[in-house]
Amino acid sequence: MGVLGAKWVLRVLRALQSRPLRHNELMRGLPGIHPTVLADTLRRMQAAGLLERHVDPGPPAAVTYLLTSLAYDSLPLVTLLARWAWEHKTELGGHEAWEVPPWPRGRDAD
Repeated sequence: MGVLGAKWVLRVLRALQSRPLRHNELMRGLPGIHPTVLADTLRRMQAAGLLERHVDPGPPAAVTYLLTSLAYDSLPLVTLLARWAWEHKTELGGHEAWEVPPWPRGRDAD
């Protein structure tokens, strides 16, 4: 599951954990991501079985992304890994995508 190590995947998982979202909603929720990078990340996650892409033919046509059961099953482990990475970002060579924690902190975060 090398896709989990990609730069934006944890943030996309976080954004989609509550409800399905459209591409523009994801763009607004992921400041700093380029539209092409988001599209590539979504394709890679879909190919890995982590999300589904639903097309509503409309009118107007709408594409919605939602997590699969595989992705939901991975959330506890991914959350721990994201928190560990955040706490050790300096040693791991933290970068601009780590300006905010990839997962909320505290009891309500899970």
